[in-house]
Amino acid sequence: MTISLNTAAGGMDAFQQMLDVVGNNIANENTTAYKAATAEFSDILSQTVNQGSAPAGASIAGQQVSNYSSSGSSSVGGINPSQVGLGVQVASIYNDFTQGPLEQTGNSNNLAIAGSGFFVVSPSQSDNSNFYTRAGDFSVDANGNMVTPNGYYLMGASYPISGTQASFPYSTTFGTGTNSFSVNNPLVPVNLDQTNTDFTSSTDSGLTIDYTASGSSTPQSINLTSTGITNVTLVGGMLVTGTTSGGTKTAGMQGSVTEIITTSATGTQTIQISPGSLISFGGTTTGGIVTSDHTIATLTQGSFTVAPDGTLTVDGGLTYYLPLANFNNPSGLIKEGNNLYTAGANSGSPVYGQANPAQSQSVSQGFLEGSNVDLTKEMSNMIVAQTGYEANSKVISTVNSMNQFMINNV
Repeated sequence: MTISLNTAAGGMDAFQQMLDVVGNNIANENTTAYKAATAEFSDILSQTVNQGSAPAGASIAGQQVSNYSSSGSSSVGGINPSQVGLGVQVASIYNDFTQGPLEQTGNSNNLAIAGSGFFVVSPSQSDNSNFYTRAGDFSVDANGNMVTPNGYYLMGASYPISGTQASFPYSTTFGTGTNSFSVNNPLVPVNLDQTNTDFTSSTDSGLTIDYTASGSSTPQSINLTSTGITNVTLVGGMLVTGTTSGGTKTAGMQGSVTEIITTSATGTQTIQISPGSLISFGGTTTGGIVTSDHTIATLTQGSFTVAPDGTLTVDGGLTYYLPLANFNNPSGLIKEGNNLYTAGANSGSPVYGQANPAQSQSVSQGFLEGSNVDLTKEMSNMIVAQTGYEANSKVISTVNSMNQFMINNV
């Protein structure tokens, strides 16, 4: 009877956990992009009363088997094993990442993903501490950044994402002597109120720009005096200031230079810049540090539009390319609260790429993804959990009555 008590107690505990999962699903029935969970049960070890036996003459592992009855006859058939189960346990709590309904809100800050993938958000503007979310209920903070309800920045690439990428390295660096930086484009916070991203020089005849393509060791030098160039414009990127042991260094372009345009008496030349290239600035100031000859114009916070492939264009400002993070096993992600996930041991590493409408994956502006909780199913599961819990409690009550009967009649 002790086995019955322990088995029933374990059953009550399992159904209690099931009811916890059901209750959480019902509580989040209206939570943006919430994914319903399901408690999966499995049995525990069984107590073996009889191992069973094979029929007479059967071959097991290449050996002939002979069974004999109590009378010595060898014509006994096979006997099944006899085992008594020792209870039940919650084997896993599975998260269902099927698509929730898309609900139109009319709010341009709201974004919804149709198909697979997660938005990338981060609590930091300068490192790779990324979180992932399906909830696109973004707003704009006082600095023009698009943020989640808990203040995490929506991250975007500053260049089109071709194919897929395993990561976005943050590799802006400042050297000693000249102001050098890598354009191995990182993810940056989506901002609707950026400064002008063009670096323009037309006055300092000593300005030089060394451009080294990704994978090359031979730099191309652009100098206003020696080549007769009268104007140099770097398109894309954000003007940054870095501090090193050599002092404050200005006029670096962070992360997203896409092209260099030079103007001379012979015309205009455009040099395309690929991710991973290196650009070095030099000038007439001490240590070759450019401290002037850049034009910054403050933009007012602009409206924006988002294309189905995740291209976010700010009116009068930057263009961002929203990456979607995909995982081999989304159910392996770890919930961190606030509709956020992090990669887990069994989720696989994130692979980033833009939405692909041709493969039923797109971003919709002015929509939110609703919870995929099926309230009817959850109410049914609640009845199942309640019935299972009560039935197991009846087993304990019955065992207790039997024990009392035995004690009273000894």
